[in-house]
Amino acid sequence: MNYPLRVLLVEDDENDAALTLRALTRGDFDIAECIRVETEADLRTQLEQNTWDVILSDCRMPRFSGPEALTLLQDHMQQTGQDVPFIVVSGTIGEESAVALMKAGAADYLLKGNLNRLAPAVAREIREAEQRRQRRRAEEALREGEAFKRMFMRDVLRSVTQGRLRLCDTDADLPPALPATDIPIDLSPAALSQLRTVIRTESAAQQMPVERCQDLLTASGEIAMNAVVHGGGGRAHVHGGNGTVQVWVEDEGVGIDVQRLPRATLERGYSSAGTLGHGFFLVLSSADRMWLLTGKAGTTVVVEQDAIPPEPFWLAGAAL
Repeated sequence: MNYPLRVLLVEDDENDAALTLRALTRGDFDIAECIRVETEADLRTQLEQNTWDVILSDCRMPRFSGPEALTLLQDHMQQTGQDVPFIVVSGTIGEESAVALMKAGAADYLLKGNLNRLAPAVAREIREAEQRRQRRRAEEALREGEAFKRMFMRDVLRSVTQGRLRLCDTDADLPPALPATDIPIDLSPAALSQLRTVIRTESAAQQMPVERCQDLLTASGEIAMNAVVHGGGGRAHVHGGNGTVQVWVEDEGVGIDVQRLPRATLERGYSSAGTLGHGFFLVLSSADRMWLLTGKAGTTVVVEQDAIPPEPFWLAGAAL
């Protein structure tokens, strides 16, 4: 069964181009379309206006060269996402030149005096290009599926926690920082008491009732301890203003397993290494709001507490 081939020839010699096409038709190819170009401008035009199964290029031409054609093709593929095999078909080519072209991205090279390998080489490269496209499509579908699952989890977690938990994808999803009240605190077991002192001072400045300050201390302590135990330390910042206190905790650990957040959120006492464990449920029970940004580069957690308890999530009519 013949394959209808769209081939672009970068070749200055019409006779050599005819021999190349004859070698292809002796294989399992029907030539659906073939255009010959010999300048950079013509190659650029054909890449922009048409799609091709393969490009066969001479190495040396009076006004153009195989390496220049390969560079132009690679730029085009980077911009468009296309995958077009580039095979060098040359009268003479030194070993160093051939190796340099292969390293630069050429799929294969053949001599014009021996074109018996041309049709099998083209068939192989077309097949491999299609396999690469299929892998990219599968990877893209996987990424889209993971993005949908994360979006679904984010919305569900915010709903079931009555708006307390906001799962973040980027720094832009974190809340605007209120004015900082002190220098950052490098977290360690010994520094936790310093963090509590700063939180108490800022809570008093925001006229926060003692019991609500105590809830914030509980939530912040759990997050800070998690950074020390699982994140290797980290930094804490305390911010305050307009009757609200924010505590930011950042670490450079391996991140929290987001897949376990639903159980950690809904199941009292659930614990696993690398997550907030028992403290996660406690944080959500103590703080008004919590933002979580986690990944391989580390974790950022922000908890907020208002001096005046906020309206219930359902009553406030907050949008998911």
